[in-house]
Amino acid sequence: MAKKIKIKTKKPQGLKAFDIALQHYQSGNLKQAEMVCRQILDRQPEHSDTWHLLGVIAHQLGRHEAAIQFIKKAVHINSDVTSYYNDLGLAYAFKGDMEDAITFFKKALDVKENAASYMNLGNAYAENGMFDKAIESYKCALEFEHDNPDIFYNLGERYLTEGVFHKAIDCYRKATELRTDFFEAFCGLGNALWATGEIVEARKSYEMAVALRKDDVLAHTNIAHLHLILKDFKKGWEENEWRLKNIQAPPLTKPKWDGTSPKGKTILVYAEQGYGDTLQFVRYLPLLYKSGADKVLFKLNNKGLEQLLRESDLKAEILDAGTPVESLEYDTNIHLLSLPRIFKTNLENIPFRQKRYLEANPEKVEWYRSKFF
Repeated sequence: MAKKIKIKTKKPQGLKAFDIALQHYQSGNLKQAEMVCRQILDRQPEHSDTWHLLGVIAHQLGRHEAAIQFIKKAVHINSDVTSYYNDLGLAYAFKGDMEDAITFFKKALDVKENAASYMNLGNAYAENGMFDKAIESYKCALEFEHDNPDIFYNLGERYLTEGVFHKAIDCYRKATELRTDFFEAFCGLGNALWATGEIVEARKSYEMAVALRKDDVLAHTNIAHLHLILKDFKKGWEENEWRLKNIQAPPLTKPKWDGTSPKGKTILVYAEQGYGDTLQFVRYLPLLYKSGADKVLFKLNNKGLEQLLRESDLKAEILDAGTPVESLEYDTNIHLLSLPRIFKTNLENIPFRQKRYLEANPEKVEWYRSKFF
């Protein structure tokens, strides 16, 4: 939620030890900076900037409770420093205590209004589900930093959450204009454009995101879905293979099927996602048998569909989710949702377009009909 704390305190005149501590902190030598801070406090226990820096160091080392205590000590010594309250709010936010975070961000603003505290307050409101207040806080932040791309991005995120898509689009676009390599803003823009039905523009935005971060799986899979919506099936199915990077497969030892003739082979197909995708794509199992496969094994990943699939004529042996893969004999394997790419699916050759491929148990059908209709 909140960003890494940045020290903005001015270096005290004549205190060379603090300058050294600050230099260690800014160069990433946190342990060394902490050691110097403690040496300073041994001599000057009321030096508030040192307590503050010690708290920031503790925060960045993941010791959030210690960070809170140290920065509170700084506030006790000097209650007129905005950054103390702001960083105390950040420490509470990282700890997950949003109510206290909001309290201290407000105190920071009482001392002096500034963009950073308004933005952090907006983030805390958003984490608490208080989206209207978050939006107002981001707007206040823009009054101080009207060309800050992060503020526009956060404001876009909140408008997207609230379903105010046209305002979200405006904010994301402004963010990408101000920072042309803003990956997250291009993704957000794609999401907002998609929500308004501007599919071509949404795809362009995701493509901009992928150009910035070539290995991002979610951006690639979003592009895949948009290609499919636009009926560009070849690109859509190819891009959809990126989903496999986020899917855990069982421990398979045989090669992945590449679409070459399966004649005489046993193919293991395994479900990878939810019930809906499984029911939608098992229509491809008979095609494997029709293509010459000697045997088709289909391994489920969730319980509940075994009977339905076994009573349907899918030309496959249905294995429940608990079947150990190590016990199976097969020649090649493939994920279920990769089959449309292998079979070059388009609108004209979707399997079972006008035929039923799932068969409900007649006795259960009659039972439900008598009970609910």
